Amino acid sequence: MDELNCGARVPLSFWVVAGLGVLWNGFAVMGYWLTATHNPSAMAQTPAEMVEALNHTPTWAMAAWGFAVCAALAGSVLLVLRRRWAVPAFVASLGGLLILTIYQVAVNMPMSIPQIITIWLVALFLLRFSSSEAGKGLLR
Repeated sequence: MDELNCGARVPLSFWVVAGLGVLWNGFAVMGYWLTATHNPSAMAQTPAEMVEALNHTPTWAMAAWGFAVCAALAGSVLLVLRRRWAVPAFVASLGGLLILTIYQVAVNMPMSIPQIITIWLVALFLLRFSSSEAGKGLLR
């Protein structure tokens, strides 16, 4: 089936979603990096109670966050490249996000519930989208 669709025209909507995925997850990686490195200007813009919570976040939770955003960015880049590996990358990203979310809820981390819901909705959408496009034969 892949050989039949190699020359198939890819809809503009595919490129829009894939491009927005790279931007969204690129910003997520940047946010993680600025937080993990305790960037002074980023920390200055962060509420004091969140900085305190981040200072006490264990390494494994930070690693889960880093893994989640890096896997999501990899999935988005693989989507742009039209590679089937985008699907497992998004699945892996959800694993990291699940671990991070469980930690955040368990320690009652001061966080924005709408932001967490949005992150989950986008992550699930990108997984569903990549799976659907793979099923259509648009990913090789």
